[in-house]
Amino acid sequence: MSIALLHSLLRGRPTKPRGSRFVRAGLALATIAIVAGCGANTASQGAQSSTTGNGGTVASGATDGNAPPGGDAANGEANTGEAPSVPFESPKYHYKVAAPGSMTEAADGTATAHFGAEALSITVVSGATAANPEAVAKGDMVTAASLPNFKLKSGPAPTKLTASSSAQKAVYSGTDGTNAVTGKPNNVVVVKYWVPKDASTLAVLTYSVTETQYDPQGADDVANTFKWL
Repeated sequence: MSIALLHSLLRGRPTKPRGSRFVRAGLALATIAIVAGCGANTASQGAQSSTTGNGGTVASGATDGNAPPGGDAANGEANTGEAPSVPFESPKYHYKVAAPGSMTEAADGTATAHFGAEALSITVVSGATAANPEAVAKGDMVTAASLPNFKLKSGPAPTKLTASSSAQKAVYSGTDGTNAVTGKPNNVVVVKYWVPKDASTLAVLTYSVTETQYDPQGADDVANTFKWL
C-alpha cells in the first residue's frame, strides 16, 4: 500500500466528537441533582406537620401550640383548614362518629381524638342518672365552671341532633393552659352535647377548639356524625 493511499484512508475514517462522553456525563449529573433537590424540598414540607395534646375541662388536644402546615406558628395559631374526619366505632358502648383525627378508647370507655386546634372526647353515663339528660348537663356545667376564665355562652338547652331529638347542648369559653409557642394563655371554646340512647345510656360529647377558629356550624357538624348502633 502506498503512503498516499494510506493517508487518504486515514483522512476518510469517521471520528467521535471530542468531549461527547463528558457532555453525556454532565447531563446525567444535572438530572440527578434536579431530582434530588425536588425530593429534599418535598421532605422538608412534609416535616412541618405536628399536633399536641392538652388536658383539663376541655377535650384533650384543643391547643394551638404547634400548628400544622398553613398555620401561623409565630402567633401560635393552628391550620385554619378542617381536620380530617376519621371514622370511629366504639366496641364498648356501640356508637360511631367521624372524629377530628384518629380516636382512641381508654379502658374506662372514654374516647378521645385531636388534630391541630380541634379535639373531641366522648364519655358515656350509664344507669338511672342517664334518664335525665338535663340534670346531667347542669351538673357537668358546675364542673366546667372551674375552667380558668370560664364564660358561659349558651345553654344547657334542648337541641336536636341526628342521634337524638332530645339532646342538650351548652357552649362556654375559657383558658386551657398556655400556648407552647408564645407562652400566652390558650383560649378555647368548648361545646358539650348530651345525647341519650335510652333511659339508661347517655353519651356526653365535648368538642373543643381554639377560640380564634371556633365555628358553631362546624361543631354541630361533628356532633351530627355521632350515631348509636
